[in-house]
Amino acid sequence: MVRTAVDGLDAIGKLRAVLPDLIISDLNMPRMSGLELLEVVRIRFPQIPVMVISSKAPGEMPVTFAPDATIAKRTLI
Repeated sequence: MVRTAVDGLDAIGKLRAVLPDLIISDLNMPRMSGLELLEVVRIRFPQIPVMVISSKAPGEMPVTFAPDATIAKRTLI
């Protein structure tokens, strides 16, 4: 089953009900960024793998709470 959230705060609320097998999150979200969500997930639910979608190169991301995988956004011109 796939569940969606509109932002990081919505995702945290949904994690209280059911723990997913995987989280896929954009880093650029309103109210709570994907990096903030990643930090919460790593602390509270370290068993859940997290994949992030970002326009930043993996080397530009903080390593304190690293995702399990990164998908690069492609900018169309």
